Amino acid sequence: MIENIPRKYNPDNSIYRDLTSPTINNIEYFQTEETSGIEVRINFFAEDDNSIHKIRVVYSQGFGWRAKQMYTFENGEFTVDIKDLENVQSSFDFFIEATDIYGNIISTLFSSLLIHSTIIPYIAIGGLIVLSLGLAGVVSIFNKRRIESRTQQSQIDGFTENKKDEVSFIDEED
Repeated sequence: MIENIPRKYNPDNSIYRDLTSPTINNIEYFQTEETSGIEVRINFFAEDDNSIHKIRVVYSQGFGWRAKQMYTFENGEFTVDIKDLENVQSSFDFFIEATDIYGNIISTLFSSLLIHSTIIPYIAIGGLIVLSLGLAGVVSIFNKRRIESRTQQSQIDGFTENKKDEVSFIDEED
């Protein structure tokens, strides 16, 4: 019979079997506002009767899965920062895996967070729109004054420009 139970063979011929998986508690996750990019911080507590060997956070933002791993030999509180996320107003899905030194693995259920935009992009976009409208207004006023000065100059010189240039694609000779 083949068993897949993590074991440790001691020098005195005794066998230690680790039958308990690690535990993951107190999971907190939120989008941080301190940085210019989009970032999610995940805080949690992982422990085992022996010690935690590996922590892995697997996450997706709708287009494939990525993972962040940490190796440790301690139980305790862990913080994982997921940086450079994209797709504002998208869902950030993740789960956490903890492995002890004997290979026992525990996974959390899926958790989701809606990524929202920070105020900085809205301010930048609003500033560009205001700058564009202001520039368009200045150019419009400048062109209007130039046209008025030409009209006044031609009236002073005795010319009136009533002639309109018409463009036609029909040959008038036919």
